[in-house]
Amino acid sequence: MWKFLILSSISLFLISGCSSLVQKIAVGETSNLLLNASDELWYETDLDFVEQGTPGLIKLIEGLHFIEPRNKNLLSSLAKAYAGFGFLKFETDLIRYQLLDEENEALKSKLEANYTKAVSYGFRFLEESGVSPSELFSNASNPKKLKDFLDRLPVNKSTLEGVFFTGQSLGSLIILNRDDLRMIAQRSIASAMFEWVCQHDPSFNEGSCYIFKAMNLSLTPVMLGGDPDKGKALFKEGIEKFPDNWIMRTAMLRYHSIPQEDEDEFLEQKTFFVREKKTYNDSLIYKPGVISNKNKNGLFQGLALKRFEIIESVESELF
Repeated sequence: MWKFLILSSISLFLISGCSSLVQKIAVGETSNLLLNASDELWYETDLDFVEQGTPGLIKLIEGLHFIEPRNKNLLSSLAKAYAGFGFLKFETDLIRYQLLDEENEALKSKLEANYTKAVSYGFRFLEESGVSPSELFSNASNPKKLKDFLDRLPVNKSTLEGVFFTGQSLGSLIILNRDDLRMIAQRSIASAMFEWVCQHDPSFNEGSCYIFKAMNLSLTPVMLGGDPDKGKALFKEGIEKFPDNWIMRTAMLRYHSIPQEDEDEFLEQKTFFVREKKTYNDSLIYKPGVISNKNKNGLFQGLALKRFEIIESVESELF
């Protein structure tokens, strides 16, 4: 992560005195570097390191965006960065309060601010890609039209990430403000974005499509098409297909097991995390003669362990 941060900083410095054309080319090349190098972040196991380093990286990307505001790679990267940072930091910090049905307006405001920025950059990405946000808003009640609009988009890494993280952020804002009917009315837009990405890449982000579908079934009232049993089945299917993405397990606890008071499932997941925590922590420390491979799910696993510790700390108040 820091390698491309340094390279990008050098690029930004070099282009500051160049002509407009050279500057545009340099920013374009840097935006491609950032888009592809950002996947290295999933390998990081130190959550504090990520939390401390991400704001600087975001401001670097925003600096490049200031120079080239219509660059789609930068807009997509910013939607991903703000959505990811909100999810990693503030959503995790808010879990305890949500489980206990308590308010923490300061944390909620910070989370909303990050997701709002992600949505803002995401909609600007869509507009630059040929899909007007006003078209989506005015056709929110027509799923077929929403899909038709999104089908105008090219299918590539930048687009899939831009659409997904915009949808994730919008969906999360709706959950945070579920009493606001104007927000609820946009739920179909977030769903259309998720479904479009998952149609083109069912394995996107190591199982995020399963989490979205299972959450939707688990949280939606039965009279509106929800089905908690199907939601649980999808969570279990996703866990089997993507066993190294432990966020799937904490999502099942938060959105199915705890709301449905499924204590047996809770205890099964607790057994898993207690067992895997030691193995995970041991893998972070050098052992003589053993060279560990990088873990492509390191960030998800570290975050899942942290989230489970928060959930476990209030177990006695949940069941």
